[in-house]
Amino acid sequence: MKRTLTFIVLCKDAGDSREMAHAFSNHAGCSLLTISDDTEQVYTETRKLHPSAVVVNLANMGELAIKLVQRIVTECPTTAVICASRDSSPDLILKSMRAGARDFIRLPIIQDELKTVVERTAQFAEEHVNNEPRKGGRSIAVFSSKGGCGASR
Repeated sequence: MKRTLTFIVLCKDAGDSREMAHAFSNHAGCSLLTISDDTEQVYTETRKLHPSAVVVNLANMGELAIKLVQRIVTECPTTAVICASRDSSPDLILKSMRAGARDFIRLPIIQDELKTVVERTAQFAEEHVNNEPRKGGRSIAVFSSKGGCGASR
């Protein structure tokens, strides 16, 4: 059964917010839960809604965005973190990956890249669904404490 991937987006730029909302809303199998420009709201919604991924636009955010990435990775291990930015310098990508981001989306969004990121997020979500604790069963073993119940050679 293929499940719908859910996303929360953190973005301070209105143009980037519209672009990401359009891209994720029009991609099959994706559902956009919320877009916000407040890091605390994104963190609270992530804890409450347990999305498949959180997309953090690093533009105009500075260290606050990197700290949010680290916080979500640590406290919500079943949620993938994806960073995005118009600045796709190797230093910024490396910084986001070191903070714990699983992927990086360059803006403006290229559909092939988005497709790859969505596929990787689906794989991550599937791995974490299978690792959820399962309801324990019970096993009972019965055996005889004296001899004579088996077969001898």
